[in-house]
This record gives sequence, C-alpha cells and structure tokens, in this order.
Amino acid sequence: MSSRGKFIKFPVEWAIQLAYVEADGGTYRVALHLLQEVWRSGSNRVKLANGALKKQNVSRWTKYRALAVLGSRGLISTDRDGRRAPIIIVKFND
Repeated sequence: MSSRGKFIKFPVEWAIQLAYVEADGGTYRVALHLLQEVWRSGSNRVKLANGALKKQNVSRWTKYRALAVLGSRGLISTDRDGRRAPIIIVKFND
C-alpha cells in the first residue's frame, strides 16, 4: 500500500505542548499514531495495543513514557483496564 498522498493533521496546540516539554521522537511517533487513528476511525477513543506501534519502532516502554507526557500536557486521558491495552481519549483544546 502506497503512502503517497496520505498525511496526518497535527494540531498546533499539540505542537506547542510537545515543544514545551522537549518531547522525544518516540512521543511524537505515538502522538502521530493517535491522531491518525482518530481521523481513520472518526472517534476520539483509540485502543492502543503494543503491536499497533511496532511498525513505528515504538517499544511498550516508550509507549508508556509517551502516554505519560501526552497526559501531563492535557492532550489525552487514559482509561486502563488491568493488563489490557489502554483506551486513549484524544483531546482537542480550541
């Protein structure tokens, strides 16, 4: 499948918040994945399994650090159910 012509919209507020904390590449990869899934599904709730991030070379540890950063800046909230993949609620602050 070609990626030609595909893109991900990245909210300005997210860019500001991630620059403020000097987020690393793993955090940006998780953020991009979440935003792509929100667009694809039409829902602001994303189930984030470790395997979903494997193509972006994001480990489970990087995923958890990234979710902590995104959550601390108010960009997401996380709904955890034990050992299952967390449900991420993506927030858009206008």
